[in-house]
Amino acid sequence: MMPKVLEGMISILKKNKNKLIGLALAVFLTGCSDGGGNGGGIGGTGKQVIQDGLVIGSIDGFGSIVINDQRFETDDAKIYINGNEAVLSDLRIGMSMIAGVDTLGKTANELQYRADVSGPVQSVNVNRTMFTVLGQTVVVNDATVFDGLVASQLNAGILVQVSGNRNAADEIVATYVSLASEDSQYFTVGTVERANPSDSARIGGALVDAQPAAVAYGMTLENFEALFLVDGTEVRVYTEAGAAPAVSASDSSLATLSVVAVEVMEKPAYKAGDIIQIFGIFSVAENTGTFVVQGFEVMVDGETEAVTSFDMPMEFPDAAENREVLINGIADEDNGAIVISVIKFLDEI
Repeated sequence: MMPKVLEGMISILKKNKNKLIGLALAVFLTGCSDGGGNGGGIGGTGKQVIQDGLVIGSIDGFGSIVINDQRFETDDAKIYINGNEAVLSDLRIGMSMIAGVDTLGKTANELQYRADVSGPVQSVNVNRTMFTVLGQTVVVNDATVFDGLVASQLNAGILVQVSGNRNAADEIVATYVSLASEDSQYFTVGTVERANPSDSARIGGALVDAQPAAVAYGMTLENFEALFLVDGTEVRVYTEAGAAPAVSASDSSLATLSVVAVEVMEKPAYKAGDIIQIFGIFSVAENTGTFVVQGFEVMVDGETEAVTSFDMPMEFPDAAENREVLINGIADEDNGAIVISVIKFLDEI
């Protein structure tokens, strides 16, 4: 039987839609405290702000739910795992979340978890601190939560599901690694890199062969790529379960993913003036020079406050490149860049 997430792809493709339904989260966010998970909340402004916003980070704990050291009630929350409806007991510490919360009532309205890659481990380094899945390099550290296995059990061939944050090298710094079941789908989520239309699409360390998907859905390869494999678009690409990625003929360091379906990922909608809090890795987009955290464009201005435990002065934002951070910011326009109010530097990665 075709997995639920793929059932709607045929009609979507035939209608030539280049987007799936966007996720709109109406949320509230207050100022944060200074202690606890993921290096603690962001302090320093001395203000409590209550208005629309988003909370993006990994789960620190339960008793309701704790994200970025903030606890929210979940009695009426809608919960999704990789796009499918779920319940609170399905969630685990370490999972990366997009949360819609109402701080006035200290409640979570919507919780979205999505894995970054799911499939068989291809290779593992000798120290078990780095491994590859579907061509994606995964980095583990002391903060990574393992579910159903421990780092010493990482071996080629086992099925895993991983979530975390992409760093400047497009590696996944894992916050959560779990064993996956034998009937799990194989997929990876990432931003398409394509210098020009004639180049092969690339996600992380893998080239994307879209021809099988184009054939399966009765489209030309050109039409399929024009809709779903555009440079800069964040997508989830599904590969055939049980099929290991091939080695690229043009570059032996890359894998080639034979794609059976593509889903365009929509970021949550937000309005000008909304408060956004993000836990992630600060990087610079090569093509535009803009600053990015968790795929969101972020900006600094003269009022941005940088909080660091280092004794020596830091040049910001240059010193933030590839560092783990927690930020509070305000959207400058609808679905636009986020102007950072406070950025707190966490452990160097």
